[in-house]
Amino acid sequence: MSTVPSRLKELQELLRDRTGLKPVSLGVVGNAKHKSGYHLGRDRIFGPIGQGKLDYSVKTARDKAGLTNDASAIDIGNFPRLHDLGQWIVRQARAGAEDTKDIREVIYSPDGQTVLRWDRQNGQKSVGHTGEADNSHRTHTHVSWYRDSATSDKTAIFVRFFDLPKHPSAKIVPSHPANGGAPVNAFSTPLVPSICTIAKGVRLFTSSDLKTVAFNIDPGRDMPFLGQPIKGVALVHRTNEAGKPTGKVFFARMQDVKNVRPAP
Repeated sequence: MSTVPSRLKELQELLRDRTGLKPVSLGVVGNAKHKSGYHLGRDRIFGPIGQGKLDYSVKTARDKAGLTNDASAIDIGNFPRLHDLGQWIVRQARAGAEDTKDIREVIYSPDGQTVLRWDRQNGQKSVGHTGEADNSHRTHTHVSWYRDSATSDKTAIFVRFFDLPKHPSAKIVPSHPANGGAPVNAFSTPLVPSICTIAKGVRLFTSSDLKTVAFNIDPGRDMPFLGQPIKGVALVHRTNEAGKPTGKVFFARMQDVKNVRPAP
């Protein structure tokens, strides 16, 4: 049975946390209707239902090198900004943003009617074409990655989309922040390692001004507590749904940080 790689599980979690919509990820591994493509791994592509060597998702050198039983695509739906998302990812890919280099194709609708498919194999600067995907993509966006990128991060391009300060525009946002940003001040940290409890529905923020939401936590979980940089604001190390540290630190309202205690 084709499987979901860990990097796409991380993306599914990010989409849930950022949107608060659990069904926003409509799937990674294809259902019985999928006979080919990046939603299938090697076992199904070359199995009884697959098309084997005719499958476009196993033809490139990158796909041949990375072919495993892992699927390498995601469908995204039930999301108010769905049409913005598809257009924005394609603009970033055409502009050569670093966090899009592994993306093979995007199938999307800019308006809920027209369905377009952008394919890197047509050239990075190419545009989306009609007639290459079915109308189900009016209500969901499909993104696939070259199969040799299975262990590479898939979240960065989506984090940048969610961090846009306003409605996405044609302006390209850099993949990495420029040098010379706002300084970070020192602050007191706990004398002993501490953990805290963050309840379901609590929001984590990207900065101490608590203006830009990074995650809506669901389910609630324990996280390492790193201190209080300014009055009323806490700094926590986010854990994923399984309770494992993600390596990323965010801000929370101190009132939302419960049961601070020494780490076991």
